[in-house]
Amino acid sequence: MNFNEEYENYTKYYNEITNIIKNKECIQKNIDEISIGDYVYITFLPDSQKYIYELHPKYGVIKSIEIINYLNPFTNKNEKRYDIIIKNNDNDNENLLHEGVSFLGGSLGYDYNIYLIK
Repeated sequence: MNFNEEYENYTKYYNEITNIIKNKECIQKNIDEISIGDYVYITFLPDSQKYIYELHPKYGVIKSIEIINYLNPFTNKNEKRYDIIIKNNDNDNENLLHEGVSFLGGSLGYDYNIYLIK
């Protein structure tokens, strides 16, 4: 996908979601504070400018949450990974988080903000 396509795709998602949540209350939450059935909006802040438009925002209702404990080989510490499925505004199931974009794979390569929508 080229830059123009990424930008258009990002803008499409952003405008659709902004239209849905514009008159609703948005409460910032941590990932471990959301539950099945919650409506959430998530924005992404990539560590590299390369991914600014590739990591588009998402909105939907949480359908499932799976917490996976693993040993991070880069830090040698036990960590949690969340596999959260949402039904998005297009009525499709998708993962709440984007795939990681870290060069070495030691992190997701981005931060994110999650908002509970009421």
